[in-house]
Amino acid sequence: MKTIEIFTVSIFLFIGLTCSAKLPSNWKICKRSDKNMIDCLRLAVVDAVKSMKDGLQSLGVLPLDPMHFDSLSIGQGSGPVSINLDFKNMDINGISTLTKLENAKVDWDDYTLQADASFAAPLTLQGDYSINGKVLVLPIVGKGKFNLTFDNFVAKLYLKGHEETKAKAKYMEVDKFTVQNETSK
Repeated sequence: MKTIEIFTVSIFLFIGLTCSAKLPSNWKICKRSDKNMIDCLRLAVVDAVKSMKDGLQSLGVLPLDPMHFDSLSIGQGSGPVSINLDFKNMDINGISTLTKLENAKVDWDDYTLQADASFAAPLTLQGDYSINGKVLVLPIVGKGKFNLTFDNFVAKLYLKGHEETKAKAKYMEVDKFTVQNETSK
């Protein structure tokens, strides 16, 4: 679902925004040369997300639970199947319950990272929506309140970047971030 993709991208955009910032001293730093780097990375990301539950002022990160969006728009297609979906005053809860990253793989030469993120609690989305679209000749129109609950939510993450140098230090600039989602309901 595109909504989940967009909010998940927002969660992980902080990685790109904070790469050059001074990280909190209680965050684990994983060295590329460490033979257990993948295990270190999995634990470090989970701990970092949990520590940002109420936000992290030093990095300019707003609270993750709830994560609030004033508005979010999704448009899909212009042919026989099309939809425009607008969300307003949307809150997402459960992000800080990230419990594990599995199947993590990093390719430093290609600047790619992939992993499966699992959450302990259901992810819930609440707010106002309006929809305008069609399936063949059947119009789809509506507006109102929404409340979505995703149980056993797993986000399959893929991040692609390239090397950037700023002030003689090397960083990874994120070019593409995609998320595929699985949920039991």
